[in-house]
Amino acid sequence: MKQNPGKSSYFNLIYEAKLPRTLFTIDINTGKLNKIFTDSAWLNHIQFSPTEPSLLMFCHEGPWHKVDRIWTIDVNSRETKLIHKRTMPMEIAGHEWLSKDGRYIWFDLQQPRGATFS
Repeated sequence: MKQNPGKSSYFNLIYEAKLPRTLFTIDINTGKLNKIFTDSAWLNHIQFSPTEPSLLMFCHEGPWHKVDRIWTIDVNSRETKLIHKRTMPMEIAGHEWLSKDGRYIWFDLQQPRGATFS
């Protein structure tokens, strides 16, 4: 590996490093750090539900065709749930968001990944 890889390599390098990452909250009144979830996956795209204050959506970031990307966690019980499990090689799901009523998680699904996707 090069000492200073090109910017185009960063995405894969961060994903492949599998460093521990933690989702957390901070009580702004006390400054107390509350660790919610730790994983060796790159965690990203954090969104609380607009209607369920304890429901947090997050993603396993990385090359979309390599990750089961979209997850939720109940920040009180710490129960995690995979929202969409890949069903075929090179399938991708991304650009996820919660509907304004909190009932749905919408996302872009490509089966398999489009040839022009970059």
